[in-house]
Amino acid sequence: MRNKFSIIKTVFFLFLFFYAEAAFCQQADDDADANDPMTVLQSDIYVEYNDGKLPGTSSKGVNLYVRKKDGVKSVLLVETSTDPERKMDNYAYRAEQFNPVNGHERRLLNGNFLESRGARYSLVSSTVTKHPKLGECFLIYIPPVIVYGYPWERHGSVTLGKGTFVNIRTFEKKYADYTGRYKDNPFVFDFNSVPPNSSEMEAQKKKWLDAEEEAKRRQAEIEAQEAERRRQSKLANEEAARKRKQAIEEEMEARKKQALEEEMEARRKQAELAEKEAERKRQEKLAEEEAERKKEEARKAEEEARRKQEELAKKEEAPVELVGGIDPKAAKKFKEISSGGGGLITYSKGPQTLTKDLVKLMDKIEPKDKVDIVFAVDTTGSMKNDMKTLRAKWVPELRQQLREFKDIRMGLLCYRDYKDDYSLNGLPVKMFDFTSDIDKFVKYLNTPVIKGLEGGDVPEAVYEALFASIYFYKWRDDAEKVIILIGDAEPHRTPRGTKKITQKTVTEGAKKKGIKLNCIIVPNTK
Repeated sequence: MRNKFSIIKTVFFLFLFFYAEAAFCQQADDDADANDPMTVLQSDIYVEYNDGKLPGTSSKGVNLYVRKKDGVKSVLLVETSTDPERKMDNYAYRAEQFNPVNGHERRLLNGNFLESRGARYSLVSSTVTKHPKLGECFLIYIPPVIVYGYPWERHGSVTLGKGTFVNIRTFEKKYADYTGRYKDNPFVFDFNSVPPNSSEMEAQKKKWLDAEEEAKRRQAEIEAQEAERRRQSKLANEEAARKRKQAIEEEMEARKKQALEEEMEARRKQAELAEKEAERKRQEKLAEEEAERKKEEARKAEEEARRKQEELAKKEEAPVELVGGIDPKAAKKFKEISSGGGGLITYSKGPQTLTKDLVKLMDKIEPKDKVDIVFAVDTTGSMKNDMKTLRAKWVPELRQQLREFKDIRMGLLCYRDYKDDYSLNGLPVKMFDFTSDIDKFVKYLNTPVIKGLEGGDVPEAVYEALFASIYFYKWRDDAEKVIILIGDAEPHRTPRGTKKITQKTVTEGAKKKGIKLNCIIVPNTK
């Protein structure tokens, strides 16, 4: 039997104008906020015939396009008003059968997707499509007859016709989810009328009767489920009472057992404490003996280290035959830097062997899993030919050698002297930060311009270059850290500038940061 609010709206079916312009629909809410993205204006709507070629569609139906705006995730077509007393909500419009245009669209209500027979095929869309006039938009196919409500509530149907009211409800969330913001946009549409199809009306009437029978069946199922729920609740209460009684009996028995176990545990712990005390004394004696043994081993290791240091000192004192053109004073200082920095010294023949010298030094870096390396290079006038060699010959070798490293970052630190054009934090250096990109590093290497007059007097800002390499770069703690110094001139004997950097400053700084200082001294051609 129909609800008193059930309404069957039978109006004449209408043909559409070919274009959906202002004359086709009228906005019912004149106070709509045009700046609100949730507002749908007449200019945001486009309506056209449906060709009726797809299953579930009709040439009497229409395609409604609604412009997609920022913040709008779905649209739903609903009634434009509720019952006269405003005690019941307005319902969403639905199609009577599936259509492939938007029949697959889903709708959320109270946190659940509507899947029941009486709730499917809502005129809703969360899918964004393209339209040549509106751009991004939502598409909803409106069949000639649309329905609303449920057989056990207010329900009915609407046949498209002149003065058809449709409320376009926009949602902030997908699937017409009311947990977000939503807004109503009522419109009235005008179409040309044609006689209604009586067979369609009879079919609709049959569907309503079927829906009413379905509602009665569902009500009977609900009542049966409620009776079963009450029966199960009674059984559950009886089972709970039985379990409470059993739990009380088990608790009393457990308390007796626990008291006995606690007494036995106390005795066991007392015996265990006595045993631990005896073991502690034994371990103390063993620790004292081990400490004496390690002390003796340390003494022997110290003697062995002193002996090796003396041997190394004797070897270092042995005269080194310098390659022609290498400044002996510069060679001596570079040797002191590498020794103090835990690195290696290479006496290069300049452009003749510089590429090979660099390849050998990088080959000795171990491990190669994760490496940070800075090349500190003298870019004064005397280094012009050496820089040409680095760019022309060393770069191709470097590209090949980098394949041996899993993770390597390279930095370039160019240095000159205080009176030259470099300046960074009060030091005569030019810094190029770490990079793992070989092409970017090559770009760094090609940047310095050497005209041949840079540098002036022989001593250069060597210590300052090492200081900048140590402290201006962000070294990774877990990486193998290496600085390779390439130059031909000795450092200043007396500290210059405001920082007063000395050899001790850089060697101790390198040790604290775990950085090895490798040096390549090349002949001075100036």
